[in-house]
Amino acid sequence: MRLLSLCLLATCVSASAQSFSYELFEVGGNARVLIAKDTVSFGPDRMPRASQEGENSKSVERDLPLASGFAIGCSDYGAKEPTGFGCWLKRSRSRVSLDRYEGFSWEWYDHGVGSLYLKRQGGTKVGLKTLSIHGAYAMESLEFLEDTVFRMNAKPTSKPGSYTHELLIRGGSTLLLASPPVTQ
Repeated sequence: MRLLSLCLLATCVSASAQSFSYELFEVGGNARVLIAKDTVSFGPDRMPRASQEGENSKSVERDLPLASGFAIGCSDYGAKEPTGFGCWLKRSRSRVSLDRYEGFSWEWYDHGVGSLYLKRQGGTKVGLKTLSIHGAYAMESLEFLEDTVFRMNAKPTSKPGSYTHELLIRGGSTLLLASPPVTQ
């Protein structure tokens, strides 16, 4: 029991030492309006979510809820060293909302060297950590090595390439995606 308590404490301390800083903007025309600005510190009450992408899918959607009903996340296909992966920004719509469209955002990262990945649009860099869970692999965290922008289009009828929101992720931020399992 003492070992379990120490492991829980170590997990919480390592998670709380990581933070994710961002600014969320609504954009349109020449206007750019700040919607939210926050630094998320990870701990037992603030951890990422994970859900299966489809009934028979082998991929897991890992995300972090943000302010104003938005979330940032990645699609995890369980590879130890993926050749690339996609991340996104989306709106979390309520069940009673008439507008159920979560928005479209797709930010692709290509493998560079070691654990370094390059954003296809913009070329900014992230460091990816994976972890082994019962013989399978999961994306544990992304460290944004420089300021990075994710774009999202919240209008389903807009032209391709247009966007309505920007998420500015501050360099040095860590997006925690999965927690190591606690062992006894």
